[in-house]
Amino acid sequence: MILAAIGLTVFLGFTALAIDAGLLYVKRRQMQSAADGAAIAGANALLGSQSSSYQNVAQQVASLMGLPTDKTT
Repeated sequence: MILAAIGLTVFLGFTALAIDAGLLYVKRRQMQSAADGAAIAGANALLGSQSSSYQNVAQQVASLMGLPTDKTT
């Protein structure tokens, strides 16, 4: 009985760790996709004849995709 309780506790701990790692991976992937989209939008603005600067366009896209646009790291 005690061994089963200890085993269940360890199993639940590893399950929680796996879920946290999965959520971390998903969030990292979403942030990378948002950064890629902002970079592509900035590059397109740089190549195009848009009146706004490419940095502003990239920051606007990053903001729309949920990335923080402040200068802190």
